[in-house]
Amino acid sequence: MRGQRFLVTTIAVTIAGCSVGMPRPTTAAIEPGPATTTVMQTGTSNGLYAIAGSYDLMAVDNHTLPYSLPAKDAGLLPTQVVSGTLTLNVAGSFALSTTYRALDDRGERRFDGQFTGACARDGDDYRLFWEGGGETAVKVSGDTLMLDRDGVLLRYLKRR
Repeated sequence: MRGQRFLVTTIAVTIAGCSVGMPRPTTAAIEPGPATTTVMQTGTSNGLYAIAGSYDLMAVDNHTLPYSLPAKDAGLLPTQVVSGTLTLNVAGSFALSTTYRALDDRGERRFDGQFTGACARDGDDYRLFWEGGGETAVKVSGDTLMLDRDGVLLRYLKRR
């Protein structure tokens, strides 16, 4: 019984305390916000609309393709970057594919590197967040995207 009185008293004091001396808001008209605009009207976007699309790899470290990667270990096969694509989706995801060619005593072998992840604004630029870890800054200049991936500069050009 004492517990119930204590609980009722606590609730009553809380309700009274919340309503005593507090100004009550008055009803007022809501001010209209700024007129909304679309990307088509302004030519700019706060999201990925401005850069979404498919891009082709044009250069690696300012070398046109195919480009032979420098051998950091004498035991590695000579490998060339043959081509690549980067697709940025409006929903905030990306898919990157790079085709490589290796030459050895058995002839030519090709293999693909496939990566996916998320893409988001980063100030005036963008950032790729790779599935499995890591992130890369994306610099945008017109239809060109520049990625610095672990010290290797990749340049992509938007498909038209």
